[in-house]
Amino acid sequence: MAGSATEVLENAEQTLKREVFWRLIASMYIGNAMLLIYLLRKLRFPEAPIILGFVLGPMLEDQMRRALTLSLGDFSVFLTRIVSAALVLLTAAYWLLPALKRFWARRTSRP
Repeated sequence: MAGSATEVLENAEQTLKREVFWRLIASMYIGNAMLLIYLLRKLRFPEAPIILGFVLGPMLEDQMRRALTLSLGDFSVFLTRIVSAALVLLTAAYWLLPALKRFWARRTSRP
């Protein structure tokens, strides 16, 4: 026997609650995305790098996780090849250069 009428009704209520729940989550996600885009446009941030980050970010994470898994968690795998070492150095320079410029500007401006 398939079950009593109350079991069928309880299952239907749970299914409806799940659908409402996921619709609410989806609408909140869309609303938050719209708010983020609005704020980024108001602050005059370019949209292309953000879209690239959303698209390429998960792929980059997966590949980095795969490389670290194959190397048993050893980060030196990113420095063993010339191209990957150059990319690591360029990334580090990109992040450190503005701070170094500010440091040198403060140091030279003092009497």
